[in-house]
Amino acid sequence: MLAMANRNSERMNKLQTQNRLKKRAAALVGDWAARGVSVSPVAHDRYWLLLEMLGGGRSGPPQWTDDLLGELRAFSSGSDMLTVLGWNVAEEPALLVGADKLMAQASALNEVYPDGFVLISDFAGKALLVDFDDDEGTSIETMDLPTPKA
Repeated sequence: MLAMANRNSERMNKLQTQNRLKKRAAALVGDWAARGVSVSPVAHDRYWLLLEMLGGGRSGPPQWTDDLLGELRAFSSGSDMLTVLGWNVAEEPALLVGADKLMAQASALNEVYPDGFVLISDFAGKALLVDFDDDEGTSIETMDLPTPKA
């Protein structure tokens, strides 16, 4: 009986999180649309998989950068589509965005995601973690993502 109650509680928490993500995704889609960029929310099952992959990834040490646009170009090279999440990935929805559209509006990233963001390239099997710090500047980390479980 206790196991059933725990499963129901976990399911309810997951549904509440998905509802919050859906509302936040609608706001972000609007923010991007105002900048002329079409983005699409990632399906919830894919979102949970991405969180699992980010939790199991390996990253190098953070590096300070004065050339975020150059870093974004290098990271997205070869990718048609990228996935972007706000810095607090457990509270931010994942959105699909065309790599070229993201590059065209890269200067707006700190407005849409003021704390930073995570950019995922399925093509490269990597994530780029970008942290905006008001005092210190912008730091980045590249993370190798594990292969998703089938």
